[in-house]
Amino acid sequence: MIFITGGAYQGKTAFALSLEDIRQTEVFSCDAQLRVLPDARVVTHIERFHLSLTRRGLPTVEYWQENIDRFSDAILIADDISCGVVPMDPVERAWREACGQANAFIAARADRVYRVFCGLAVRLK
Repeated sequence: MIFITGGAYQGKTAFALSLEDIRQTEVFSCDAQLRVLPDARVVTHIERFHLSLTRRGLPTVEYWQENIDRFSDAILIADDISCGVVPMDPVERAWREACGQANAFIAARADRVYRVFCGLAVRLK
């Protein structure tokens, strides 16, 4: 598994597509209404999936503990939402914390971890 993180609009998906022979049709982009992640070669915006879990009161790390093996050959991509002002809204604060915990869990189990900033990737693991 490869995990890629970084700020919004920094080139994470383009970088993922450059890593291996991947077509755009193999990329699944999450939304905040998603109930279950599909099996896909590349899954982008997992932070939106975490928002869906948080809104339903479900723990993100438990989801990954139960499902991480499904993504052993996948590339998972998440926007880093941990920077900036802490949100006033309790759900958004919980979402931010849930993303951090889930991203740490995923990164610990990934074979490779990258952070992308201004289109430049730095390998962290």
